[in-house]
Amino acid sequence: MRLITEKQLAVVGKTEGISYAEIGKRLHILRYSAAKLCRYQYTTNPKKRGPKFSINKDGKLSIKRAVCNFRDRNKKVNSTILRSAT
Repeated sequence: MRLITEKQLAVVGKTEGISYAEIGKRLHILRYSAAKLCRYQYTTNPKKRGPKFSINKDGKLSIKRAVCNFRDRNKKVNSTILRSAT
């Protein structure tokens, strides 16, 4: 794990137009490591692995019926209302 200051120096160097090899020489690291420092962005919410939930045809039709019923009664339709209705 690199220091935050190294990452900042690498990013600043890249914005100035310096090559990864030159950044690596200045920070005394490999150019591949310098490239990774510049490109890597921390994600707070990584994607979940595995199959994702999908709505089948019955679910879609029940949602469509609920929306039509609420619109006929001139009521507001949003996700929380639909969740309680279906």
